This record gives sequence, C-alpha cells and structure tokens, in this order.
Amino acid sequence: MVLCSFDALTEYAEKLLSRDIAPMDVEALIRLLVLHAEIVPISFFHFRHYPVDPDDVMFSPLRGEWPSESLLVSYDQHLLSLRPYYAGELTICEPLE
Repeated sequence: MVLCSFDALTEYAEKLLSRDIAPMDVEALIRLLVLHAEIVPISFFHFRHYPVDPDDVMFSPLRGEWPSESLLVSYDQHLLSLRPYYAGELTICEPLE
C-alpha cells in the first residue's frame, strides 16, 4: 500500500518541476499517485527527532498513519539521516537503482 498526503504531492511536484521535468510528466505522475495511493491526512504530534529541512517534516507525520513495518523510500539526505532515530519503527532507505 502506498500512502501519501496532499502536502507530499505538492512537494513532489515542486521538486520535479525545479529539476526541469516536463510539467505534463509531473502532472501524469501526480495523477497516478492520487489514483493508486491512499491519501491520508497528516496527524501532527511530537517527534523524537525532526528533519533538518522544514519541507521534510510533512513526511514524518505520515508515520502516525502507517502500519507497522513501514518503509519510507527517498534520495533526500535529510530524511535518510533520520534512520537511527526511527530504527525498529520505520525503515528509511534509498531507492534501488
């Protein structure tokens, strides 16, 4: 199951557009995510450790909505640096090439 929030979708679109990905391709990806992902509200609560980049905070709150043995896949070094703080609760890893 893929979980996503509207805030995360906005962040994905902004990042892809900033990397000169064609707007039509970005729109197609967002549409696929909306179609196939479960859109969940973000539940804010206190975290043991916050990401350095404020834009990445939106990905951490989703943890409150995730079932056990969840996986967060990202190239973002700020998110990857959270691994030690959430070990055993959330697996944070890079995508396979």
